[in-house]
Amino acid sequence: MGGLANMSSLAGKKALAPLPENASPEAKAERSKLLAQINNVPEKPEGYGFKRPDNVPEAQWNQGYVDGIAGILHKHAISPAAAKELMDFDLAQAGQLNAGSKVAQEKAQAEYATAQNKALDEAFGAERSKHIDLAVRAIKTAGLDPNDAMFSDAKAVMLAAKFGAMISEDRLISGETNANAGMDDRAKALDIVNNPGNPLFKAYHEAEHPQHAQAVEAKSRLNQAWHSKQKTKS
Repeated sequence: MGGLANMSSLAGKKALAPLPENASPEAKAERSKLLAQINNVPEKPEGYGFKRPDNVPEAQWNQGYVDGIAGILHKHAISPAAAKELMDFDLAQAGQLNAGSKVAQEKAQAEYATAQNKALDEAFGAERSKHIDLAVRAIKTAGLDPNDAMFSDAKAVMLAAKFGAMISEDRLISGETNANAGMDDRAKALDIVNNPGNPLFKAYHEAEHPQHAQAVEAKSRLNQAWHSKQKTKS
C-alpha cells in the first residue's frame, strides 16, 4: 500500500512537470485541462466576472481591454482568486495615475491663468477693466461668446480690445460691465459672484471653466482694492 501511494505521488508530480518543447498538441491540451481543473478556472473568460466598479466612471472603463485581459488569464489557466488580485491591482494603479494626472492638469491650468492675467496687467495697466470691457463688447459684437476657452488667452483678449477700439461706439454691443461702471470695487466684486449677466459670473462658479482662476483673481483683486481705499480713508 505504501509503495502504491508513493507511485501515485510520483505520477502526480510527473504530471505537473514542465512539458518538453516538442510536446504534442494533445499533450498540451491535456495539460491545460488539468491546470484548469486544479485552479478552478471558469469554463469561459466571462466567468471571471470582471465588471465596472461603482466608483469608476463609465468614461474611464474600457470593457474591450478588460475582456482581453480575461481572455489571457483564461488561456493560461489563472485561478479566479489570482485574477481578482491582478484586476484589483490594475484598477488601483489606474486610479493613482488618474489622480496624479488631474492634479497636474489643475496645476497647469492655474499656472496658465496666472500667466495670462499677468500679461493682461502688463498690457492694460490701470485701465485693465476698461480694456477688458471693450474686448467683451467687441467679442459679442462679432457674434462670439466671451466665455469661450479661446478668450482665456491674453493675446486673444488684447486682439479683441484692439478690434473694439476700431469700431464706433454706436456699433458696439452694450457690455454688461457698463452697468457696474458707477459701482465701487466692493460692489464690482459682488457683481461677479451674484450677477449672472456679469462676463465672469459663469467662470467664477464653475471650477472647470478655463477662466475660473481669472474670475477668482479678479474678485480678489477688487476686494483688495476696496479694502485698501477704506484704510486710506480712515
